[in-house]
Amino acid sequence: MKPKTTHQKPVEVYYDAIAHIYDHATAPEGAWTAPEEARKAMSSLPTPESALIIGIGSGQDIDGLKKKGCSHIEGIDISREMIAACHGKHPDVLLHHGDVVQYDVFYRSRYDLIVCSGTSEFIKDIDAFFALTSRLLGRHGFMILTFEPIIPGHDLQFEAQSSTPAGPSFPSITTYRRNLDDILSLAAEVGMTPSHADPKSYVAYRKAGVDVIYQLVVFEKTADGSAKNEHHKDSK
Repeated sequence: MKPKTTHQKPVEVYYDAIAHIYDHATAPEGAWTAPEEARKAMSSLPTPESALIIGIGSGQDIDGLKKKGCSHIEGIDISREMIAACHGKHPDVLLHHGDVVQYDVFYRSRYDLIVCSGTSEFIKDIDAFFALTSRLLGRHGFMILTFEPIIPGHDLQFEAQSSTPAGPSFPSITTYRRNLDDILSLAAEVGMTPSHADPKSYVAYRKAGVDVIYQLVVFEKTADGSAKNEHHKDSK
């Protein structure tokens, strides 16, 4: 499928083009492990009444939330075609199309759980992301977050930022990687603390025969990060 010739962001162009094959391509064992790791992380948390999935894609995180007993599920994705694929499987889930750091029309002002799995590596303004998620997370709510770490000596993940073509005729997609200490520091500034001592590292998928590593951290909203949030609002 050829990408659309619009002013869409590269990551949006790519996921719009592959939405129709995404579930099939990620179905084989080990092809894409992030949804299962997110489900494992959910299993140790209280049942949320409300949840927001950032980067909901085709909806692979939804079944875990439904089995958990969550009654109100929303999701946002930058790809309109992925949103359509998700709606086809889960018409009861409330969906939003947009760039999460530039979006503010959610159905609720606070959520018990935010899931952001396999998405933060495409978010350039991570400060804005943490300011937003802190504002949307209720007191003592949780956020399940994955990120691509910087790994010295790794064939792919050795640098903080890289741009690679997603395929023939596709624009290059930029991947942003972070150090764990930076992630923890940004979270602390907005009142989030890790609920487990150590993050979990796992192989999310393989790219050109190389393991791509994710780190997963579960944060709890333990304090008011309003000062950071107000600074972010004023800087817009």
